[in-house]
Amino acid sequence: MTQEQILFYIVIGFLIFFLFFQSGIFIKMILAQVDKKYRFIFWIVVIAVVVYLFVLAFPSNPYAVSIKGMVQELTPR
Repeated sequence: MTQEQILFYIVIGFLIFFLFFQSGIFIKMILAQVDKKYRFIFWIVVIAVVVYLFVLAFPSNPYAVSIKGMVQELTPR
């Protein structure tokens, strides 16, 4: 495992911990501010971010390569 991969695992581990254990309080605070209409969108965003980070964590995954490529194309140099 490269140093980069280890870093990704640490970040994802922290994010999962934060989202699922701290989230009780954290997400409820956000949802209290968010209108009922927008809760659905909020959850889609949260899930999308988690999935995106999971994909980035596994460079062997063919999807990760294409998404990384897309991100590199989109980000200005």
